[in-house]
Amino acid sequence: LKQAGVQWYKTVYALLTGLGFKRSEYDHGIFFLITKTITIIIGIHVDDSLLVSNSTKATSRLKQEIQMQYEIVDLGPARWLLGLEIVRDRTARTITLRQTAYIDTIVHRFRMDDAHPVSVPLDPHINLHQYTLDDEVRKLMKKRSYPQLIGSLMYAAIGTRPDIAFAVSTLAQFMSDPAPVHWEAAKRVLRYLKGTRTLGITYGPSSDGLVAFSDADWATQAHRHSISGNVFLFNGGAIGWSSRKQPV
Repeated sequence: LKQAGVQWYKTVYALLTGLGFKRSEYDHGIFFLITKTITIIIGIHVDDSLLVSNSTKATSRLKQEIQMQYEIVDLGPARWLLGLEIVRDRTARTITLRQTAYIDTIVHRFRMDDAHPVSVPLDPHINLHQYTLDDEVRKLMKKRSYPQLIGSLMYAAIGTRPDIAFAVSTLAQFMSDPAPVHWEAAKRVLRYLKGTRTLGITYGPSSDGLVAFSDADWATQAHRHSISGNVFLFNGGAIGWSSRKQPV
């Protein structure tokens, strides 16, 4: 039913708030319970959830309370979440997020299994803004899955690969009317991901806290729009980033 999602969310909201949780004002899929000794954070995605806590006993008690009302499946320590692999190194006290399996999937989907990897996502010598299109070329491009490829790359860019954020943001500007040069550039990004498939973001015991970097290129692109970029790090790992074209 159209309202099923809303009704399910209301049910989850009532359950968690009834257990003392508060909903994040910035992301309504995040609920938290913080006391002087216990911190519990729950992320909800449809009927899947990820629970993070500093107390094993509190985690077990919460699961028991939820299980009294609903049938749940406890999958144990988190290893996968929405295509993201979670790798914990308890000796080094680090957690790494990566999308190796997802990258392998899209490489195979777009028949790039035998493609040679490259060292940079975009060729700096190619001008993506200088091209011509006619009806024959547009007919050819309609047979190619350019929007699907950009969408697939975008999930990696916003998941664990800020290193391709600029490339994907640039190529997404041509989504409505791409040319062969954009198709080849998008496949190059995929070749880059293939060669760096095991890279990810590692969060460690660093005490640097929150650190932010921001910059803009001041209209160096062919379209004369400035490209701004930023990245936010928390204890050594990136938690937010963006690359986007600024209006004139």
